[in-house]
Amino acid sequence: MKKNLNNFIINKNQKILDAIKLISINKNRAVLVEDNQAICGVVSEGDIIKALLQNKSLHSPISNIMNKSFKYLTEYNLNNAINFFKKFGITIVPILNSNMKLKDIIKLSDILKNYISKEHK
Repeated sequence: MKKNLNNFIINKNQKILDAIKLISINKNRAVLVEDNQAICGVVSEGDIIKALLQNKSLHSPISNIMNKSFKYLTEYNLNNAINFFKKFGITIVPILNSNMKLKDIIKLSDILKNYISKEHK
């Protein structure tokens, strides 16, 4: 099943509220922040909760709360993604090209589906 990558991308000028809506659509607890078609950060549900606890407005730009130091891969590799999921507790790993443009995403659910399909062979 092909992923709709647009369900994971938010522009850095969009609002925290927009990120909440997008997370509810993608059901993966995080969104990738884009600037000029390059991924420049990640915002998770935890980042949003922290921002709200700091009394930030739902209408604040997402760039104010994004994590600029995020994990990504340059090629689709489930083993490397598993290491990221285990070590960093993240739910998505973006696959980016050399210009930081999104090529694909590995979701934690992809790993589980892969594992389950191997178990039932």
